[in-house]
Amino acid sequence: MTKIEELENKLICEGIKKDDLNTYETLLKRSGSDYNRLQHCYITAWKFPQERYEQGIRLIEWGIERYQSDWYSVYTAYNYIGHMWEINGRYREAYEAYLKSWDAIKDNEENTYKQLLSGDLMWMRIHIDKFKYSETLEEYYRMFKKISGVERDFIKNEYRLAVTEIVIFKKYNMKEEARRAYNDAVRISKPDYVSHAQAMLSSHGVVDELRTTPECIRFLKHVRI
Repeated sequence: MTKIEELENKLICEGIKKDDLNTYETLLKRSGSDYNRLQHCYITAWKFPQERYEQGIRLIEWGIERYQSDWYSVYTAYNYIGHMWEINGRYREAYEAYLKSWDAIKDNEENTYKQLLSGDLMWMRIHIDKFKYSETLEEYYRMFKKISGVERDFIKNEYRLAVTEIVIFKKYNMKEEARRAYNDAVRISKPDYVSHAQAMLSSHGVVDELRTTPECIRFLKHVRI
């Protein structure tokens, strides 16, 4: 095990102590490029226990300040931050991180990265707004609908689209479409549901499992159409 691996394991297991980052910065100089240095930061932070995610997020932010090298490295780093906030139920912080990830992508709406990220922004927006309609939500939804191929078949993406369609279709009094979206969301959330992407994932020994939220479960339980 290299010295940098030893330190990263120490950070993961014990947290970041005084002077750890000074040592980490010295060891990262051997990593070859700023891209690799920032990658070390967000991969290490992702392995932190969930209860110490805030410390991991600070490690990524520290890395961004020093080692941002291109749009992709910044996009990825903020994406990790967004996912970590999201897992801890800090939806507004996650939304702001995803926006920074979005800003790093200097491309048009047909960019696949933007289409996928619009799903994360849509999901955070609907939580921040407590499952109420907004024009911003619909804008993200329309972009997210453009995803195609395997990405569209993941259970997370199917579910998010269905839940968001309930909110949007209710806004426009499209009751039949809203009921269809509701039925889709309930069907997808059942333990025995198998996504279209599962066949591909099975060959790699991966299970496509749904990660919903307590807020979304309550919404589906009490929504009236």
